[in-house]
Formats: sequence, structure tokens, C-alpha cells
Amino acid sequence: MNAKGGRQVASDWTLAHRLTAALAGAALLSMLFAFVLYDRALARGMRQNAEQRLNRASHAAKLLIEDHLAQAEARYRAVAATPQLRATLELAHGPTTKSLAEQIRAQQGATSIAFQSSRGKLLARSGLDSIALDVPAPLRSSLVVVQRGVHASLSIPIALSPTHSVTLVALEPIAAESLQRWSELCGAKLIFKEPGESLGGELAAPVERWGSVGLVVAADLAPERAALRSGRWKLAWAGMAALALTLVACTTVARGLVRPVRQVQHALALIGSGDLSVRIASDRADELGEMARDVDWMAERLSASRGEIAARVDELRRSREHLTRAQQLARIGSFEFDLASGELSASEEFWTLFAAEDARKGLSADQLLERVHPEDRDSVMEAFRACMKHGTRAHLDYRVRLPSGSEHFLQAQFHLLALADGTKQRVEGTVQDLTERRRAEEQIRYLAYHDGLTGLGNRSLFTERVNLAVPQARRRGTKLGILYLDLDDFKRVND
Repeated sequence: MNAKGGRQVASDWTLAHRLTAALAGAALLSMLFAFVLYDRALARGMRQNAEQRLNRASHAAKLLIEDHLAQAEARYRAVAATPQLRATLELAHGPTTKSLAEQIRAQQGATSIAFQSSRGKLLARSGLDSIALDVPAPLRSSLVVVQRGVHASLSIPIALSPTHSVTLVALEPIAAESLQRWSELCGAKLIFKEPGESLGGELAAPVERWGSVGLVVAADLAPERAALRSGRWKLAWAGMAALALTLVACTTVARGLVRPVRQVQHALALIGSGDLSVRIASDRADELGEMARDVDWMAERLSASRGEIAARVDELRRSREHLTRAQQLARIGSFEFDLASGELSASEEFWTLFAAEDARKGLSADQLLERVHPEDRDSVMEAFRACMKHGTRAHLDYRVRLPSGSEHFLQAQFHLLALADGTKQRVEGTVQDLTERRRAEEQIRYLAYHDGLTGLGNRSLFTERVNLAVPQARRRGTKLGILYLDLDDFKRVND
């Protein structure tokens, strides 16, 4: 018995050593594999974070430039609205117009002020003579580079009469202090970059481009590189400590782990195949015995709850069918947009409203946006961006054009859902078809202003048209005539 017991112990030790060596080797390979993956993911993540930071800085720079141009346009529109300026331009006297341009340039601190006719002819100019004015007005306001200086180029149309207009073209310098302040607000340096020019170790994102000169935001990657080196060292030390602990743990538990684990594995395999009558009936007093008894308890619970699970699954299926039918009757579709993954999920009725070929597969975001009416597309995107950025609830009506050529009216309501810590999670909402309601409203509006028998405009329409035509004729200095046509006894016939 002792010899037999000795051989059994030796066999157990050999298996334990094999298991220890296998687990230690697996742990080492896993650590190396995890180190490589984590290192690459860390490097990629840091670069992506830097790029996202630059993209946000680029977007912020664009907004700052647009705000600066908008404020400058507002100032010059106020100048263009003064009676003195309009009277001078209507006079069309060259020296006087040039004097006016010099006065505006001095008041506004502009580099150059010019007046240009609607046909592109230069009427007067004050300041630099190198401004290109051969592009027909109005020009789009933007930043330009003139004599290696950054300027705001503004174009303000001035309507002197219905057939005569003049464009005020202004060139204002952008001070270096403004660029420095914009860089501080964006969190990255604003740099004007020539084609092929290298920025060294900096990462850049474009903001605007004018000819061969581009405005970019740039940031140094030195902090990211230092953080990456520090992360690699910490990961290496953590991996070595984990390997040492793995060796100790494997040596301790390997001898008593093989047989009960295989019993549990066999029982779980039978349970997984549907045989819930299997029982291990272990009498061990340690954790492995508890695990075996838990497996027996799990088999009993699964056997008892199999019918309950089937009933709940059937109830859930019926609930989903009821919800689908309710959405179909109300012409309402629901959707969710995951902000983390960018995935859009929606009900079948939602895709039906947008005439998707397959209601289960749906449409891509680009295809969905293409079916929104071009005139309503910007308002829909602006409402969606405001909801994602500020968490505001959206409630708007818009039109869609389906592949069949028909045009429908939809009403969308959506809001932002966030976690308890304020992290933005997803946008969810509903879309309802209002086409029939709109048609009914248009019919009611038509009947309110037209006679139901003849289809001619009634007294309300006549009064509204006259109230609009009389002030218009008075402003234009034209005459207004009204033709009165009377039919004898028409009221009695109509009644």
C-alpha cells in the first residue's frame, strides 16, 4: 500500500509540475502578447487623442475666425447703412467717393477700403493697391495673406436701388496678439504653413487654406512620448510581478486541481448539452467541493426554471410584437444613436418611414441624410448637433423625399441620455409621419380663403391681398386698380 501510495504521489507531483510549467508558460506568453497589444494600443490611443485634440482645436479656430469675420461684417454693415454713405455713392462722384473710402479706412483701422460696382468696376480705393478686385462681387468673407500679413477680407453689398448696387470691399489686418489669443483659446498654436514646410516633431491639423498658404493648428507630441515610455516601464514591471505570482499560485494549487476540475467540466458539458439530471455529489470540504455543490444547485435551478424562462421569452416576444403593431398604427418609429460607437439602431417602422428596402438592415447615416429635403437638411443636422453637444431636447418638423418621388412630412423628437457621472451615452427619440395631418391643415387653410363652390378667393383673401397691395403701391409710388365684377342674383343662386 505504501509503495502504491508512493507511486500515486509521484504521479500526482509529475502532473502538478506539468500543469505548473504549462500555466507558467501560458502566463508568460500571455504577458508578452498583452504587453505588445497594450503598447500598440497605448501608442495608437495617445496619437488618436492628440489628433482629436487638434481636431477640436481646428474646429475652435474655425469658429473663432467665423466669429471675428461676423463681427467685422456687422461693423461694416452698420457703416454701409448710414445715409451719408448711401448719398455719396448715389452721387457717383469719384473724388468724393475716394474721400469717403479714406474716412472709413481711418475710422475702422483697415488696410484698404474699396468700392466696386455690380459689374466689377473699381469706383474708388484707399490703401494698398495690390488688392485683387477682378472677382465679381460679392466676395465671400475670409482670411487672406497680403504682403506676408494676415488680413480679414470682407465684402458688403449695398443696394442703392432695385437695379443699382455697390460692393464695399474691406481689408483689415489681424494683429499678432489676436493670433496668440486664438491659440490660447484653442489650446494649440496657430501657424501659417507653406507647401512642403516641415513642423519638426509637431502634429498639425488644417484650419483654412488660401492659395499656397494654409492656416494649421500644431501641437508637440513630446508629452505623449514621455507618457508612452513611462507606461511601457510600468507595464513591464507589472508583468514581471504577475509572472512571479503566477508561478507561486500554480505550484500551490496544481496538485489538488486536476480531478475535481475535470468532474466539474464534465458536469457542465452535460448541462450545456441539455442533460439537467447530472449531479456531482462531491463530499470535499474546500472551495472545489463548494464549486461542485454549486454546479449541482445550478442544475436543479435550471431544471426548475426552464419552463419559466420559456414563458418569459414568449411574453417578451408578444410585447415586442404589440409594440411593433402600435408603431405601425400610429406611424411612429423609434431610434437610438450610440455616441461611443456611432451605431444607429431603429425600429422597423422607422425604416419604413424612410422607405428602406430592408426594414431590418435599415440605411446608412449618409443614405438617411440624403432622403431629408435639401431645404430642411441643415436645420435637422443643427438640431442633432445641439442635442449631442448641449443636451437640449429637440422637437422639429421636416420633409423627406422618398425614392418613389413622393414627399412626406415627419415630426422628430429626441433627447440625450447620460450616465450618472454626466458622461454622454446615447441619443434616443421618435419620428412620426404627419403627411395626412399636413394635408388636412392645408385643405382647411384653403377653404378659409376660397369659396367652396367656385374655388374663387373669398372676402378674407381679398381683404388680405388689398392690405398688402396698398402699402406696396404707396412705397413704390405706383397706382393700384381694383376691378369689381357683379353677377345679379349670384348670392341667391349660391345659397
